[in-house]
Amino acid sequence: MPRKRVRSKRKRDKRPAESSLDLICSFHLGGGFDDGVFDSLEEKRAAWQYYRDQVMAEYRESWPGERPAAWWQFDSGIESYKDSAVDEWELLLFLGELDPEELRTVRRQWIRTLRDLCDSLRYVYHYHRLGLVRYLGYISCPWPVACETLERQADLLGADAAAAWDAMKQSIIESADAYILMDP
Repeated sequence: MPRKRVRSKRKRDKRPAESSLDLICSFHLGGGFDDGVFDSLEEKRAAWQYYRDQVMAEYRESWPGERPAAWWQFDSGIESYKDSAVDEWELLLFLGELDPEELRTVRRQWIRTLRDLCDSLRYVYHYHRLGLVRYLGYISCPWPVACETLERQADLLGADAAAAWDAMKQSIIESADAYILMDP
């Protein structure tokens, strides 16, 4: 004779949807609850709360100075950072969300990026000196705006970044002045 199975009255783990590429992409790339992964915003919020620590640890390691879209949506208290005129790491610093190690990594990356921008900044300064705003049809970032942005960021990142920016700016100005003096 068949036996009737008795179900356990133990509470089961109320884990949201299993971790999958869709779930992770939804956290990282954003989208509303209607992004095809979740049936409701509440379901997405519950899944985020469940996986938050895992995703945040991965983000801090792989993308220092950035946060996944789900963090901005549920934890930041800010409607939209994409409309901001500052870089994401600046906003995180203002919110007190960067730990010292992450800030050191952001500083190193910023100085490396600054070095990579050197030639482009030379062109920006050169065309600024010539009074041009366009170069081959492209609108150039005005020199004063570039300086203001980089000085603000350097001040936020500390003495190393400020020294790197000051040296870079001086080098750009000196090389452009030498170029203008050589121009027939």
